[in-house]
Amino acid sequence: MTNREETDNLSDAVSASLKQRNNGKSDPLGIFPKVDYEEASSVNNIARGSRRVNVEVSGSCPDVDLGLKQEPTSIYPNNKVTETIRGHIIEVDDTPDGERIMIRHRTGSGVEMRADGTMVYGSTNNTVRVTAKDEKVIVDGDGELHYCGNLKLKVSGDFDIEVGGDFNVKCEGDIEQTVKRGYILDIGGSKEEQILGGISQTVGGDKMNFIHGNNNDIVKKTKSVFVGEDQNNNTGGTLFMTAEKEVTFTSKSINLAASSLAVTGDSGTIGGEEIVMYGKTAHIPRVNSTSIHASQGIIADVGMTAPTFNGNLSGNANTAGKAATAAVGPAAGSAQSSVTFTEATNKTTQQPTQSLMNSALENSTVAIKRVSIDEDNALFNKLNRLEHYGGVSTTDLNTMQVRSKLRDPNNARNETFIGACITDGVLSPHVSRMTPAATGRTVGKDKIAVRGGVPLGRSRNPAKLYKSDKITNVKTDYYVAPTFNPVNQVAAGLPITMRTKLAPGITMAKFVAPHGDPVTLTHILEDEERLRLAKQYMLHTGVLQLVNSSDAPVQFKNFRLVPVEGLYRAESGENLDVSDGINFLMSRGRTVVYELIDNKGNLAVEKTFDLAVFFKDNLNYEKMFLDYDNFNPDDSLNVQLIITMPEIIPPYQVTYKNEFETRYNNITQATNELIEVLRTDEESKELV
Repeated sequence: MTNREETDNLSDAVSASLKQRNNGKSDPLGIFPKVDYEEASSVNNIARGSRRVNVEVSGSCPDVDLGLKQEPTSIYPNNKVTETIRGHIIEVDDTPDGERIMIRHRTGSGVEMRADGTMVYGSTNNTVRVTAKDEKVIVDGDGELHYCGNLKLKVSGDFDIEVGGDFNVKCEGDIEQTVKRGYILDIGGSKEEQILGGISQTVGGDKMNFIHGNNNDIVKKTKSVFVGEDQNNNTGGTLFMTAEKEVTFTSKSINLAASSLAVTGDSGTIGGEEIVMYGKTAHIPRVNSTSIHASQGIIADVGMTAPTFNGNLSGNANTAGKAATAAVGPAAGSAQSSVTFTEATNKTTQQPTQSLMNSALENSTVAIKRVSIDEDNALFNKLNRLEHYGGVSTTDLNTMQVRSKLRDPNNARNETFIGACITDGVLSPHVSRMTPAATGRTVGKDKIAVRGGVPLGRSRNPAKLYKSDKITNVKTDYYVAPTFNPVNQVAAGLPITMRTKLAPGITMAKFVAPHGDPVTLTHILEDEERLRLAKQYMLHTGVLQLVNSSDAPVQFKNFRLVPVEGLYRAESGENLDVSDGINFLMSRGRTVVYELIDNKGNLAVEKTFDLAVFFKDNLNYEKMFLDYDNFNPDDSLNVQLIITMPEIIPPYQVTYKNEFETRYNNITQATNELIEVLRTDEESKELV
């Protein structure tokens, strides 16, 4: 029987029932007796233990166990229940081992005090708490605070945080700090920073670094220092500078002073037109007209004066005092007084020959230091993982992120990427397995009976039947509430950010920075592109509202649907499949990956199949994937729902195709057919 046929039959039955009972003895409005109490005891069924009601908390977040234990069924007459016409409930239960008190609003919001003393607060909508004076909270155990959207914390006075252990902060996006006054950082141990990108500092005043130990600057490429005024380099020990290629000192004035000075080289130039040289001993192996040049007209003893000269000067005299003329000028001795000659010193040092200089530059204590910094990029690749992952990612990946990357066919064919993930222990070595070990239920395109949600008629069945509003291959307009319409928000001067509201309790952050593979909007600079993304994610809000709201079907009341992959940002080395690649569609805001989580924070594998069947019959979309895999390092079964929405034709026109398929390890197993993949026997034993 189709949903429509079942609905029509129910409507006819209800009409006949009302006519039959409207005999003056029954409620003329048809409210009483309620469906659950027809031909049954009028004692509240909660008090009798035939029905169990709790405060609504739905499921949990991944890996967060709410710690809610299974409670025993209430035993009459221990349970006192007051239930109003509209569904408000006050329950005081004295059932042994199940003692509890509950105040529950008809929507499911309320407070519950359980048998073990656990306090449960649940709100199906907003929560507002105002404290007129002081507030103190004491928790003797551990605590977890999860905001699936954005969080703003504003403190008017001082904000003090005291941590007895480690303080760990992980941020997937940017960190921005504005400090109006001073900033003091006192570290008792060491400090380590790993920065993949660059560092820029602007200091308006003075800067001083005091280092009690050593200071090493290791720069693989160029280092430049620019000083607007003076620079002083003062070293208490030895100042040592070497360069493999060249050292250049230029200035209008250079001063070199030392008690002992050595300037050596196997070639080059020393001197200038106005250079004055002082020395005591000169060793010049070749003194002739080509090695010593004196300008014409210079008196010989001015050009070179020495007590003893050993060598050959061009001229005709052995002593300048007796020479009629010098070869380099006029009569030199005529104006000279007698010269007193003393014995010259014969001090020698090691002669700087070419071979000796080469040896000194290569092997001595003053040798050039050969600089080799991360020649094979081993250190760099520990920071930038692009080469390690074959161009797929610059940072280390976890299993959920690897699963996200593998959705693109090009990444799935990247052997370097696959091998690195297996080596890192974040991907099962059986990633290439093409078919699952075992399968269970199978559901085709035909609709099945759908239960939960809005009741139709007065059926005795406690599970409520409801209508399906599927629209297939028909252009239609998507209704957007004016309050949440991104177009209206932009027109009001509000930019599209992570805080942009798309529906009650749902912001852009829900899809841009989800649990599994979060990103930011910083790389999207165009306002039009951000607006287009916001409009696409509007379609996905309906997916969450169908499961996570107070009107969710009964079978999903204790579960939460969580986006784990939303906006996709490709790395520089990725080449996304733009034909129909899921990751490309995610980068366009059309596709979101979901997981169904129970109240213990675990993935609800079996229940996800039920949800896929529910979506098949009750959700409009372009395409849905029931996506199984064994990518986890322990080879355990994972399942996700991948939902692609149609591209919005401005302003909000869409066409739903409502296609679906089952995939395993990214390989299509069935088209327009849902196939349940079962856990292995070992996995099932671990769950027991």
